[in-house]
Amino acid sequence: MQFNIKINQSSATDIRNHLGLCDERFIPRLSSRVDMLEYAQKLASLAVRLEAWESTELIGLLAVYCNDQVMRVAHITSVSVVPMRANNGVGSALIHHCIAYITGLKMYSITLDVAQQNVNAIKLYQRHGFVGAATNAHDTSMIMMRLILKS
Repeated sequence: MQFNIKINQSSATDIRNHLGLCDERFIPRLSSRVDMLEYAQKLASLAVRLEAWESTELIGLLAVYCNDQVMRVAHITSVSVVPMRANNGVGSALIHHCIAYITGLKMYSITLDVAQQNVNAIKLYQRHGFVGAATNAHDTSMIMMRLILKS
């Protein structure tokens, strides 16, 4: 499979359609947590988007906020790959490009939240140097972090 990584080329409609295809892969489902159209519009206007395109189809999306210029911490808010392209290196390529992008901005670290039950995602993040621990006994999410530059 051949795909191209682009930055900020998707529209809110592209993002909404992509997230709809990926909805059941999120734990819990993304549509149970957010209004999908509002979320897509927010990502389109505020996030840096690293995108995997196969021809004209958005097959992978990583959205990251890079606006913390005081602490110099970027935060990945979403990583998704359409089900038909899962396990083909798309997610790994997006994370790799995100790390390079964040390094270029001279950020100190990248954080993300992931459901503790999402073992495949956790393993993917660990392969790219992310480490983390459960936030508390009642929370089902884990905060993971990867250092980029020393302060």
